[in-house]
Amino acid sequence: MSDPDSLLPPATPAVRRLRFLVLVTVLAIVAALLVGFFLHRRNVDRAHEIRTQISEAIATADGMRSAVALYRARNGGAWPYSNTQAGLLALSAVSGKYVDNTHIENGRIVITLGGDIARAVRGKHIVLTPYLAGALVLWHCGSSDIEKDLLPDSCK
Repeated sequence: MSDPDSLLPPATPAVRRLRFLVLVTVLAIVAALLVGFFLHRRNVDRAHEIRTQISEAIATADGMRSAVALYRARNGGAWPYSNTQAGLLALSAVSGKYVDNTHIENGRIVITLGGDIARAVRGKHIVLTPYLAGALVLWHCGSSDIEKDLLPDSCK
């Protein structure tokens, strides 16, 4: 039986160059796909990390939520307009790993993100707005300066 390579004509330099160019092109396409996948995956992981940090920042305001609800219950349904009126001593009553400042503005709790939080959201704000559901004080979470995809699900 004859050698299968003997059925093919001998490779000329032009054929070898063409084979090499095809191989390089295929490898470049595969590399581009891998780099694109890696960058997409990194962005997804980073967004998840930021959402987790924002969730932790929101959790630091739980005591302030209680103070606002208690003030409302004791004062005929009025919302406190400042930290002092809600019975909190300092301008920034709450701080944390991802929080620079928190304060009350007309019943709303404004959280300024900072500290160790991701640079993409540092200095931006989360606003917790109280509303009533029967006798319960519930909270709407939102932000006008943070992209929606970076907010935790409870804040969209």
